[in-house]
Amino acid sequence: EDSLNIIRSDFTIKNTIFTNSKFDALDIDFSSGSVKSTYFNNIGNDAVDLSGSTVVLQGIEIDSSKDKAISIGESSTILANEISISNSSIGVASKDLSQVYLDNVNIRETDIGYVVFQKKSEFGPASLYSSNSIMIDVSKSYLLEKPSSLTVNGLPLSPNMQDIKSYIYRLDD
Repeated sequence: EDSLNIIRSDFTIKNTIFTNSKFDALDIDFSSGSVKSTYFNNIGNDAVDLSGSTVVLQGIEIDSSKDKAISIGESSTILANEISISNSSIGVASKDLSQVYLDNVNIRETDIGYVVFQKKSEFGPASLYSSNSIMIDVSKSYLLEKPSSLTVNGLPLSPNMQDIKSYIYRLDD
């Protein structure tokens, strides 16, 4: 159902376009690699969905993702820069022991900028650090559940919601 699913592999994706995907565009599971200079448009679910992976994202543009533009979970480590997200439900979600490091991120015309929480009981809290982050026309800049952590432009943010999992997945109904 996903446009491209990479499982237990080393990979490089560069200068690629994903468009009109009904489900996830790029699903990466338990893999290591990089995605560079890649464009996502009109995605029915997540544009980039990462689980248990170590990935570098650079020069990524996501326009119109119906769920999460970038979803990171299950103890993934992500380094990302030059990321542009627009017209999406959620910009970047970090969950379940994932560590996300973002630099030079522009999120606009999106419902929620960042979401950081623990979704699965077998994992723990997540973290997200974003520098040089700009949000324009974003309805809610972030949702953060204790004890996960979120730092934006050098400022650690306070938890502002409990049970994010129920809230996020209620929105999908």
